[in-house]
Formats: sequence, C-alpha cells, structure tokens
Amino acid sequence: MIYAIMLCCGLDIFVSPWPQLPPARFDHAYRGHLEARYGSEQQLQQWCGMNVRACARPRGKGGCIIFLPSSGHPQIVAALRRHEIAHCNGWPADHPR
Repeated sequence: MIYAIMLCCGLDIFVSPWPQLPPARFDHAYRGHLEARYGSEQQLQQWCGMNVRACARPRGKGGCIIFLPSSGHPQIVAALRRHEIAHCNGWPADHPR
C-alpha cells in the first residue's frame, strides 16, 4: 500500500504547504528499518504518483521506505518526513484522528 500527500490545484482553493500532523499514537520514531529516498518533483511522481509531495511504502517485516522532496523549505520537508513516518507506523491513508 502507498500512502501519499496529495496536492490540490484549484484557483479558489488555498492549499497549505504543511502536511497534516499525525495523531500521537502514530507520531513516534519508526522501530523497523527505515529507508528515506529524496528526489525531484518528477522523481516523486514516478515513485508516488501524480500530484504527490511525498509518500510511504511499508514493506512488511519491519521495513518502510519514505519518498521525500530533495528541495524545499527544511521545516516543511521535516514535517513531510514526520507525516510519512506516521504511515510507516500504521496511520491509515484516510488520516483518522
């Protein structure tokens, strides 16, 4: 399963650059093998799908790969990382609180 942060493109819709922060029960260090891959917008589209800023792929047996942008504001990239690690920790794609 791939969890992704989607972008919304609409003239009348404001989209925050900040990802949704996870609930506390998923907001902790990943205890398995975590691999982080950083790439351009084009690479992220190849890895995660269209209109995606980041994604996570839990691999089973204690492994997870997160895909993050290689450029951007460091605090936003850090928040994206936190969001994606929460998916590695089991936070569902529909982002329940």
